[in-house]
Amino acid sequence: MIKWIKAFILGIIIWYVLTIVYGTFVGVLDLNELSFFNSNSNLHNFILYPFAVWLSFKITKTSFWGNSKDKEKN
Repeated sequence: MIKWIKAFILGIIIWYVLTIVYGTFVGVLDLNELSFFNSNSNLHNFILYPFAVWLSFKITKTSFWGNSKDKEKN
């Protein structure tokens, strides 16, 4: 359970970093003047957040659904 919480917290940190990097990227390329980037910030966060949480679970090698049945057999 503790490993799962650590992976989740790491996902939030990765999400924060990805949001800063993505915002910097959009700002440097002047994409923020386009209506898509100007009005869909929630859409972008709904894409970045699940990706960050998925990445954190892969980095920490934590199973999202608990112990898999394959590991229980070994």
